[in-house]
This record gives sequence, structure tokens and C-alpha cells, in this order.
Amino acid sequence: MDLLLQHLASQYHESDYNRAKFGSRGSPIYYTPLSLHLPERFNELRAQQLQLAHNQPWWPAAHGQPCLQDEIMTAMSTSLFPPQPLPPTNLKTSSSHPINISAMISPDLVHLISSHALLASSASPTLLEIPATFALHRLTSLRDPRSLPNCQISPSLSPLKTRRDLTDAMQAAIATGLDPPGKRPVISQIIPAAKVSVAFSLRTITPRPFPVLPSFKELLSALPQRADPETAVSPAANQQSGVYQITPSVVIGNLYLSSCPGKKVRLNGPVRGRSGVCRDLETDMTRMKQLGVACIVCCLDDDELDFLGAPWADYEYCANKIGMDVLRLPTPEGLPPISAAHLDGYLVDLIQQYSMKGRQILVHCRGGVGRAGVIACCWLIRFGLCGWTSGQAADGTLDTVAFVREVISLVRKRRSMKAIETYEQVKFLVEYVEYLRTFETKDNMSRDTAV
Repeated sequence: MDLLLQHLASQYHESDYNRAKFGSRGSPIYYTPLSLHLPERFNELRAQQLQLAHNQPWWPAAHGQPCLQDEIMTAMSTSLFPPQPLPPTNLKTSSSHPINISAMISPDLVHLISSHALLASSASPTLLEIPATFALHRLTSLRDPRSLPNCQISPSLSPLKTRRDLTDAMQAAIATGLDPPGKRPVISQIIPAAKVSVAFSLRTITPRPFPVLPSFKELLSALPQRADPETAVSPAANQQSGVYQITPSVVIGNLYLSSCPGKKVRLNGPVRGRSGVCRDLETDMTRMKQLGVACIVCCLDDDELDFLGAPWADYEYCANKIGMDVLRLPTPEGLPPISAAHLDGYLVDLIQQYSMKGRQILVHCRGGVGRAGVIACCWLIRFGLCGWTSGQAADGTLDTVAFVREVISLVRKRRSMKAIETYEQVKFLVEYVEYLRTFETKDNMSRDTAV
């Protein structure tokens, strides 16, 4: 099992990332996980991480108006000696190279997935239930984002419908007035004796055909035929222009990954072919705000922020000034979060306060691939955008690993081949899925007890 998980780490010497970097044989340096190679160092970093976990995690924005105390603290933290001018080098700045921000959901798929999303039942380990056909990893694999310029989608924000609402409505409709003489259908036995009337209206239209799409034609041809209370189709628009108007009941918020805003490294010149970076903190955060980001998840501690040239005092001041909340989850480089339960508490809050309300989240570490990539994987899993594991394996282990591999592959497609770097991070993702499985187990036990 350990060797299987090592293969999924981008630092593994024969990973796709190292093959692309060093050639078909991969890295000449054999990969050994930190927890096995230097257990003392690993335990030291873990202890430091546990200590930082007691610090204040949430830093809500002051509605774009930083208080006087924040301004005083920022002024006190500013050096009295002006920085020396940098030598003339080819530096990447926020102006010349805008910060690279990657969306986990392709923007043109957000509304499509939203229109098929239902709130999951309380027994489900995910917060949404999405048909397998519209799962994010499937759509990302099948669809070129530029293939359908004529499919326009109009968002309409209203509460999500729960699966229980739709199930009860369907059962009531079937049980009302449909009992054959002398025989009672089985489904009526589980419906409470109540007078319920449900009306369904079907609207038939003749839309113009979609362009021929070899791999996605069948999926897209189903869109205008949906007789679903969750969506609305405009026949007039279809007849006049052939453009399909799909109105999801709610638009889910996206999740972005980026490197550290305001990062400053290699200022004295290129190192191993990598040029220097001298970013501006406020410019980078302004770009995030323009994308609709309402909350930043920062995986760096104070020491690492100082090292990267974006001290926490400046970081907090800019976030307040621009109007973005901050959640701090300090994690040492190469390591995962403290535990599945610890992360899940914050993750559910993030999804409910931001993603479920159509507000965007951005996660960053130093480069936005390792630690931030782990958070993105867990967000995709917990939100339910990639479905859920089938549990067909005898002990669930192999099925879990296959599911984790699928999610990691999606994050790497959306961000970088280097995403999810270490064995410890891959192992955490497996543990997180197994942790969510306990919700199913508890629910099954409760049902058995009730029966």
C-alpha cells in the first residue's frame, strides 16, 4: 500500500512530473518519503504544526475599511531604513507577469454542474449529489472548454432543492390517484396517508441542432430536453437564435489555486535557470478580488510569509483593505493538514459560507501546488463534485486509492503536474476519504438500530 501511494506523489522519481522534467527514466534521485527518511525532522515539523493550530484561524475582512489599529501596526512593522535598490535583473513582477491563478472548475462548466446539483441527504459524506454524467472529472476529461461557444447560461440565485424534497414530491405524485382497482402499488405503502397534489408541466420545443461533437454530442443533446423544475428553458430564444438558455437554481462558487501573493524570491538573479520574482502584495490580492474571491485560505505560517517577502502584518492589512476574509491553516512544506477531522471542520464551513452561496475561494501555499493542492482535493471530495467511491472493493482500500487517484489527476490537469507532491500528502487524502466513509457506517448502524 505504501509503495502504491508513493507512486501518486509528484516527487516520486518515476512520476509523470519527473519524467517530463528529466526524461523517460524520471529523476536520477530515488524518492524516499520524509516520514521514513528523516522521522525526527518529520516529528519536529508536526509538533510545530500542532502548536500553530492553536492560533486564531479566521480573520474576517473589515468590509474594505482597515481600522486605525491595523494601520498603526503596519506602520510599526515597517523598517525605518528604506530598502536598497535592487540590481538590474530580469525579475518577474505583478505587472509583467500577473499572478497565475487556476480554477478547479472550468468557468464554462460552473453553471452546467450547478444546474444538475442537488443537496445531499444527511447520510451522504458529500454535501452535493451530482449525476455521474455531470461529475467534474468526467466533464473535464470529455470536454474542450472552447467547443460550445453558443451555449449561454443565465444564473439565477435561489435556494438549492434537496434530494428529499424531489423524492417526496415524486412519491406523492405516483401515489395520488394512480392505484389500480383492487391492487395497491408497493410504493404507496411507504407514503404517509395525506392528501398531496403535485403538478408537473412539460414544455415541448424544437431547438436547432448542436454542432457535431464526437465525444460529447449525446450528453449535450439532453440539455434542452430536461423537464426539470430545477431549470428553465426559453423557447423564444431557441427559435430565434438557436442558443440554449439554462437557468440553474443556484450557481456554486469556484475554488482557485495560486502561489503566495506578494512573493519575492531569487532577487539577486536567476538560480538554476529560474528567474527572480518580485511581486506586489496589494496588486496580487486586487487581481484575486477581481475574480470574485471572497476568502483566501493561507497555508503559510508567519516565518514562511516573512521569508517570501509578504509579512503577516502587510498581508492582513491588504486583505482588510481589499475586503477579503482569510482562513489560516499553517502547514509545513511537504506535509498535509493535521488530521482529517481537523480539516473537515474548516472545510465544511468554507463550503457552506462561500461555495454554496456562489462565492469564490482561493487557496495558496508557496507555489500553489503541494499544500494548496491537498486542500483543493479535499474540497472537491467533500463538496461532491467528483461523486463518491462505489465501495465495490472487498475492504474498500483499492477503491479508495482509485478514487483519490482520479481527484489528484483532476487537480493536476487544472493546476500543474507537480500538484500533490509527497507521499504524506497522498496518504492524507486516502485517510480523508476513509474518514468520510465513517459517516456512511454510522448512518447504516442507525438504520439497523431503528429497524
